Amino acid sequence: MIFATAGHVDHGKTTLIHALTGQDTDRLAEEKRRGLTIDLGFAWSRTESGHWLGFVDVPGHEKFIRNMVAGVAAVDAVMLVIAADDGPMPQTREHLAILDLLGVETGLVALTRADRVGASRLAEVTEEIRELLADTGLATAPVFPVSGLTGEGLPPLKAWLAEQAIVDHQKASSLAAGTRFVVDRSFSVPGRGCVVTGTLIAGTLSREDALRVAPTGHPIRVRGLEAHGETVENLGAGQRCAINLAGNVSADNIHRGDWLVTPWLHRPTDRLDVGLALLPETRLHRGTFQAHLGAAVRSARVVVLDEGQGDRPMLAQLMLEQPVQACVGDRLILRDPALNRTIGGGEVVDPFGEGRGRSAEKRVQLLRILLESRAFATVHSETDGPRARLQASLEAYPEGVDVDRLAAAENLPQERLETVLADLEPVIVQTATGPVGFAPGRWAALQTRVLEQLDQWHQTTQTRLVPQSRN
Repeated sequence: MIFATAGHVDHGKTTLIHALTGQDTDRLAEEKRRGLTIDLGFAWSRTESGHWLGFVDVPGHEKFIRNMVAGVAAVDAVMLVIAADDGPMPQTREHLAILDLLGVETGLVALTRADRVGASRLAEVTEEIRELLADTGLATAPVFPVSGLTGEGLPPLKAWLAEQAIVDHQKASSLAAGTRFVVDRSFSVPGRGCVVTGTLIAGTLSREDALRVAPTGHPIRVRGLEAHGETVENLGAGQRCAINLAGNVSADNIHRGDWLVTPWLHRPTDRLDVGLALLPETRLHRGTFQAHLGAAVRSARVVVLDEGQGDRPMLAQLMLEQPVQACVGDRLILRDPALNRTIGGGEVVDPFGEGRGRSAEKRVQLLRILLESRAFATVHSETDGPRARLQASLEAYPEGVDVDRLAAAENLPQERLETVLADLEPVIVQTATGPVGFAPGRWAALQTRVLEQLDQWHQTTQTRLVPQSRN
């Protein structure tokens, strides 16, 4: 299970992780000199039950919010760190807003520097924290008064972390999926070559796996895997690791925000149709925003497709300056670089947005159905989400649906795709560009239309054997 820290600068995030793991996450010389976390740091520990806990230490200073978002984008839970003497501060609030937009609902509050204040102050700041969390996904998060320096309060915090690791292990997804590994660091090791670190979001990883770097498309092979300082042969989703890569790739051409994916998932996109929620007192404009997706940051223009009303989120298309790898349900953050401010966030409804007709009523209705039915959200069986999405798409598009594109959007490997298709029984037509699916009723109507047009042509042009091509 992977936790990220969050919170204002100098509230003791790095000190707390050191107290929990014995590891120093500040690896850069400048970080040690300034006593300030600048980039992402990583640590881990093993519980008494044998489960691993990973920690991503993120910077708290507002200048490094880009690194903070990259750190929290691929974690299971959060450790919101608030100093007891200061209480919630500006970056506490912005980090919390980002976590809420990313849908993080598991976590705790570490009330650090508890040794510096009395009981009345602890009670006062705890009440303030409760009010702050009330309307977020962390409303019921426990609060642990602790001191990273003296060790005060650490035993109950460690016990809670261990319990969460067991729960996380028990609910681990068994869904078959293509490999999606988000890269947060790349570097060269003498004698070994290119090494990347990051988190396995979906699927599995094994030595000798053949993958693609997305969005560049470079083919690579997994030469070696290391997790928690140990060499391993394979890994499952939700784990951090380091990968030694083989292939025509170096640390200079693979970067934070890139992905390693199963070859059939490699389908870069620069248009994302998303459900978008804006923070209070923010607005969209015609300029350029920063879209944070996974560990990647892309300049983007926002085209509103449907304003939304009440509890209905806005529908929008993000037009990216550079392509990304994305799947249905991926969370994103939208920031205004001119104001250095987070303005909103949401999730991907369709990673392959339409260029033409993106605002057409038929298209917007389909996106609204997919968003409001949450066909892309947490799936309770191996087929429910993709089945609902495919069925809605088949009904919306009489001209057919690109089956391979749907599989890539849903991260749906062949065996699960076949199950979904068997349930819906669409008509599959093999074309030069791949299989196209039609709803049975739509296919029958199309056949009738073709036969009627052919009969009409025959009645008016009886001297020709076949219709001539317009080309």
